[in-house]
Amino acid sequence: MATTIRRSVEGPVFLLAGAPEPDLTTYAAELVTLFDLATRRQ
Repeated sequence: MATTIRRSVEGPVFLLAGAPEPDLTTYAAELVTLFDLATRRQ
């Protein structure tokens, strides 16, 4: 999880370098889902 948190902060830099128009909205939505599921009480 620590690696995921770190990469989520660094990720947009790589997205911007690799694509002329990265889909940051989808990237953010996927991170929200990931962290929500990882921290949700069962």
